[in-house]
Amino acid sequence: MPDEATGVLAQFAATLRSEDLPERTREHCKDLLLDALACALSGHPGEETHQLAALAEALAESREASVIGGGRLSLAGATLLNGYLITATRCATCTARP
Repeated sequence: MPDEATGVLAQFAATLRSEDLPERTREHCKDLLLDALACALSGHPGEETHQLAALAEALAESREASVIGGGRLSLAGATLLNGYLITATRCATCTARP
């Protein structure tokens, strides 16, 4: 049963087009994405960022994925560092209430 639900959800996601979403939903998604990018950029000077960046760098030698704000790391390293950067500082979505 779970495999069936995953397949249905994957098919939905794979065929979903921007035009299929209401305008308000598209705008909200854009706002969330821009906020996440801004949070990641503001996370670069964070106290622990250099430690997480060193760990992310040590994960693998490859450079196939981008780090928000510049640089390239392995997919695992970039995922780790980008995830940290987005949450490193208090951003607008953390404090704003619709």
